[in-house]
Amino acid sequence: MTIFAPGRANSIGEHTDYNDGLALPMAIQLGVSVRHSPRSDDRVLLESEGHDAGFLDEVTEHSPNHLRLAASVARRFDVRGVTWTVSSTLPEGSGLSSSAAYLGALILASGHRGDFHDVARTMQELEGECGSHVGLLDQLAVLGTREGHAMRIDFSTMTTTDIALPASWAWTAVHSGEHRTLAETRYAERRAQCDFIANRLGPWRSLNKDDLVVLDDRQLQARARHVICETSRVDQMIDAMANSEIDRAGQLLNESHASLRDDFEVSTPGIDELAAQLQATSGVYGARLVGGGFGGCLIVLHRDDIDLTATYRNAWRLRPGAGALR
Repeated sequence: MTIFAPGRANSIGEHTDYNDGLALPMAIQLGVSVRHSPRSDDRVLLESEGHDAGFLDEVTEHSPNHLRLAASVARRFDVRGVTWTVSSTLPEGSGLSSSAAYLGALILASGHRGDFHDVARTMQELEGECGSHVGLLDQLAVLGTREGHAMRIDFSTMTTTDIALPASWAWTAVHSGEHRTLAETRYAERRAQCDFIANRLGPWRSLNKDDLVVLDDRQLQARARHVICETSRVDQMIDAMANSEIDRAGQLLNESHASLRDDFEVSTPGIDELAAQLQATSGVYGARLVGGGFGGCLIVLHRDDIDLTATYRNAWRLRPGAGALR
């Protein structure tokens, strides 16, 4: 038996998930597969190309993260007597949610099923047990996205809505060449800053830019400005999709990148250089950093007849797919 869970590309709505905001991810054709093979003993062996193999009953807090996550799944669902063999078409540390796809595939390979909202929360809990305190954007997207659609996620109400993607719009992920993991970045610092802002000013969805004068720190004002404006850009993007306004959609991507660069400060000089190069390319409508930041991919919206994979060595034309539970 083989289980597949897709990665995701977030069209817009970055660093909004843990701030009661909005996001608009899509599942993609790239993902993680787990082959489930019975064993003659009660042990669980994890094999993964490019990573250390290991029996999960031997995993400790000092073991590699991929083994600790797998061991958490095996303990949670009392998995015994199997070999899990993992393969992936997703580039790791790219901002395309390889971690959530990996964890989702393991959970489904364990035999667990349920409403995708509930399974997403289980994924979040398991990542937290292994030291990564993440929002729910990636988990919901890799599990519950409808094929040919993006998923509007409202994190203030935890509701999701399917949004049809214009069939003529083309998307490509271009890797910056800079690799990242959340544990190696200032992600936790950004979360702490956002928590401080919400405690000071009140719920995020009640705020607008005029409220930021209360903050006497320019950096905190910038962080809050990003969250407020990025949340607003999600519904603007949905309007652009509904009206086939691809130029407007591209502008929103560029605005999002500028905000991630200047206000949230999760970009890098190399990524900014690549973003500017892509944005200036004929046939490209917009490009921005995707994911947590500090490395990884840019998502690019472009004309259907443009092949960015021929220009950039590490680039993937994206096909919107279905979540693992859809």
